Amino acid sequence: MIEYKVGSKYTQSRYANVNGKSVDMCGWQCCGYARYIQQKLYGCHEFNAGVRFKAVCGVVSSGSLNASRIQSIVNAAGVGAHIRTNKFNGTNQHSMIIIGITSNGFTIADANSDGKYTVRVKTFTWSEYVNAYGRRGLEYVNRFVG
Repeated sequence: MIEYKVGSKYTQSRYANVNGKSVDMCGWQCCGYARYIQQKLYGCHEFNAGVRFKAVCGVVSSGSLNASRIQSIVNAAGVGAHIRTNKFNGTNQHSMIIIGITSNGFTIADANSDGKYTVRVKTFTWSEYVNAYGRRGLEYVNRFVG
């Protein structure tokens, strides 16, 4: 994204400037950033146009995510899908957008994983994702359906 390069800061505001227009992201920090990416890609995001998005999976309870399960979910979701984790042992939920998928893993873009609003791109193998976020499980994974 031209506006938010890797290493830049995504505003914690609920509103983002998208193509010269202020748009309510209906979320802040990482969730707001994920919806910002959806808005840029599709002209809408899951909260303001929910019928255009489909849940690939619902809640996956904390600790029940393994490498083959996240691989199946990510492959079904595809590039552009929004992953939202659960809370776990005092950690907050976290949002990320899938920006690439290979047979070995996937690449995400997110903001605020460092608690400082930094935009990052990170590639995980299936096992690395489980080690990093598996204990949290998933709240949802939503993909654009048109």
